[in-house]
Amino acid sequence: MRLIECADKEAWLNERRAGIGGSDAPAILRLSRFSNPVELFNEKLGLVEPKPQSEAAKWGVRLEPVIRFAFEAESGLNVPYYGPHVIAVNDNLPWQRFSPDGFTDHPEHGRSVVQIKMTHSANQQDWENGPPPDVVAQVQHEMMVADVNHGIAVALFGNQKLEWFSLFADQAFRENLLREEL
Repeated sequence: MRLIECADKEAWLNERRAGIGGSDAPAILRLSRFSNPVELFNEKLGLVEPKPQSEAAKWGVRLEPVIRFAFEAESGLNVPYYGPHVIAVNDNLPWQRFSPDGFTDHPEHGRSVVQIKMTHSANQQDWENGPPPDVVAQVQHEMMVADVNHGIAVALFGNQKLEWFSLFADQAFRENLLREEL
């Protein structure tokens, strides 16, 4: 994996359009409530304007540093952040990429991607058995890009309850995801 440091938000958005990112994986697998493969394809080709960022997404971006700090404090894991305009790129499949929320060196599982989510407290039921399918798809994609076998989905529910979940590389899931991404 290599990191691309973009000069600004516009350069970062252009670089995102040059490949398939972690947040694109759920749309490709038809797991997203916000997009689908056709909409994503049209956005990547510049045939339609990208959807504006929702208020919930804006707040998620604003609160991400706070959630990261709280996770570090509660888990004891250090999660370096590379900045808002950094893209991780797969060494072997350069179209496969993502914007990292962070990485950590887990004492049992080694190098791990960290994906940070903020969600409404009513959505907590969707996480009762672990992260929902759209988050699983995103983290599996990110683990493929980073060439690691462990990821952590960190979720803040309703700005009051922090939980995190370990995800491990799922070879069958990855093979299906790669087939769909190609």
